[in-house]
Amino acid sequence: KTHGPILLVSAQDKSLASCVTLLEEHLAAEANQSRIIPLQLEQFWPIVQSGDIAGFQAAVAAAVIEVVDARPDLGAVVLSQVIMTPVHHLLDGIGVPVFTAPKLALQSALGAHDRMSLGEPITT
Repeated sequence: KTHGPILLVSAQDKSLASCVTLLEEHLAAEANQSRIIPLQLEQFWPIVQSGDIAGFQAAVAAAVIEVVDARPDLGAVVLSQVIMTPVHHLLDGIGVPVFTAPKLALQSALGAHDRMSLGEPITT
C-alpha cells in the first residue's frame, strides 16, 4: 500500500533516528511501502534554547511548507516532537494530512493511509 512518502520532521538528530525506526517498524507491520523522508531541522533548535518557542514553530512551519510545495507526491507530514504540536495549525490547508505528537502521530499517519486506501475521509 503506497500512498505517497511520509515527511518525518524533527529538530534533533536523536529524536529523528528513533522516530524513523518506529515508523519503519509500523509500516512493515502494516505491509505499507510508503517511504519515509526525514526532514532534519536541527538548525532551528537554538531558537528553542533561546526561549523563542513561537519563532521556532514559525521556522518549522516555513520549512515544512517549502518541502510540501516542492514534493506534491507527499502522503502525510509527521511532526515528531511534542514542541511542534502547535505547528499543526500553521500548516492548515497545505494539501496533505499533518499529524502531531511522536507515537500518536505515527499511529495516526498509518491509520490515515489505511483509510485513504478505503476511500474514507481523513480527519486530524
